[in-house]
Amino acid sequence: MAVELFPCLGLSFLGSCAYNPAQPSPVYFTIGDAVAALALTLAIQQFLKPIVVFRLRAYGLSIRYLILFAFVGFGCAIIAALLPNLPVAHDNLFEYPIFWELIGGALIGATYAVAAFIALGPARIYNFNLPAFVRAGAALLSSADDNDRVSFAEDLLRSPHNLARLINYAKAWEEADAHASALKFDELRQAGKPLSFQGRAPISAFYLFAHRRKLE
Repeated sequence: MAVELFPCLGLSFLGSCAYNPAQPSPVYFTIGDAVAALALTLAIQQFLKPIVVFRLRAYGLSIRYLILFAFVGFGCAIIAALLPNLPVAHDNLFEYPIFWELIGGALIGATYAVAAFIALGPARIYNFNLPAFVRAGAALLSSADDNDRVSFAEDLLRSPHNLARLINYAKAWEEADAHASALKFDELRQAGKPLSFQGRAPISAFYLFAHRRKLE
């Protein structure tokens, strides 16, 4: 009996495959798998703890994103289950159940990966998330109890470079003033004037531009 061939994933340039889009087998990602993945939302109270909310905000994330990804993954599994029973031509990638199975699995897998990363490790400061980290820390400390403050301190100390980066950025304006003062003294020295002045020396526009991110 000859095996009927179909365009692979609905794309003719990929050649022909024995995969029948009308009767896909095996199903790699079932509705049961999607329902099990939605158990993540039942643990939502764990993600409402102040320290977990802080970690999410420190990376510019929100618990709503995790819930959205889980539900979209569930929706992809539903589409994959319905497609074999719909009168569609299966002429393109979007009409193949395996496409939706892969997308759904990737979304729910990413949700679990982010949840594990947030729950198991401290928030870390990088160049891209420094403002978000500081804002999240301020929001946590403004409404935290003693336990939350201890957790926050542990997050700062568990990642050695966190404190080093905060201290480095905290003295940015002090360094800017010192640089401006040095330039002012050089200017006075070259002009043969007394090496003294009142107030703060103006910070040059070039310095402000070159160190704008650190100063911000």
